[in-house]
Amino acid sequence: MLCGAGAAERAGTLTGKHAQLASSALSVIDDGRLAGGTFEAPVDGEGMPTGRVILVEHGRFVQPLVSHTESSHTESSHRGSSLASPAAVGCARRASWRDLPLGGPTHLYVEPRRDLAVAEMVGGIERGYYLIDVGDPGRFDLAEDRFALSVRGFRVERGRATRPIAGAWLHGSISDLLHGIQAVGRDLTFLPLDGMIGSPTLLIDGLTLSAAE
Repeated sequence: MLCGAGAAERAGTLTGKHAQLASSALSVIDDGRLAGGTFEAPVDGEGMPTGRVILVEHGRFVQPLVSHTESSHTESSHRGSSLASPAAVGCARRASWRDLPLGGPTHLYVEPRRDLAVAEMVGGIERGYYLIDVGDPGRFDLAEDRFALSVRGFRVERGRATRPIAGAWLHGSISDLLHGIQAVGRDLTFLPLDGMIGSPTLLIDGLTLSAAE
């Protein structure tokens, strides 16, 4: 959603009636120079300097993640028109010297809130769910603004887990998911997906859970 020259247009379709892309609790970063990160490097696969790039700041879409080559191609296609090409950042990866560099995330993550523990977040839930795992990659449709994700976890009442759940589906609109983020924890964890993708625990309201309990 946030990568490539078409990211601004995709983000615009999800903004809809809202003034911004997500709730003010959400900030999204890509950092090719993240200390200790798997892809930590001073330059990317095109020789561009890497660094911390803010894509979403307190819910506001700031810029897409676009490599130098992608930006140049966009500029060429827009030449002679009033459209501006997105600014290039150091985000091109190169699998080996034989491969051409391709733009994509390096360490893309939701910025954590350093002072908020997960236990504190769960303890404040009167009635809800603590979801800790997914059953499959899920289905996400940006054009239709819908998603469905198989999840596992626990039912929570008054801050305490009361029963496990499995075979449950979390679903709703992607825009409701983004705007429903109430709080962001401090437990940032990365997974090796398309680049290293990370998020802490999120407290989200306004979605539907269809569970076989």
